Amino acid sequence: MSDTFYITRNDLTIANGAQTSDDLDLARSGEQVVGILTPASMTGTAMTFTVCFIGTTFVPLHDSTGAAVSITIGSSRYIYLPPAIFAGVARLRVVSGSVESGAKIISVITRPV
Repeated sequence: MSDTFYITRNDLTIANGAQTSDDLDLARSGEQVVGILTPASMTGTAMTFTVCFIGTTFVPLHDSTGAAVSITIGSSRYIYLPPAIFAGVARLRVVSGSVESGAKIISVITRPV
């Protein structure tokens, strides 16, 4: 017997000269974040997240200790993220620690809840 495990690749864009991506609607898809895939030309070395629950107001994501959720990133990497970090998040944006030169496609990997 084999188990079937479905994942989805959701591409978000950080525009040229920007730090923040467009947003991913997790509530509509019914999925949770499990990882991030960075492009070969990534400028930033850290990434944080902003989240939205209702409406269009995004706020920085913090963990249960009050610390901002920040991950170390680099070019051409897959970074596993524990799904519990994003529990209850309806919409998500990724924020690069540096202004990006050239548009960057950040792939957010999700799976069904």
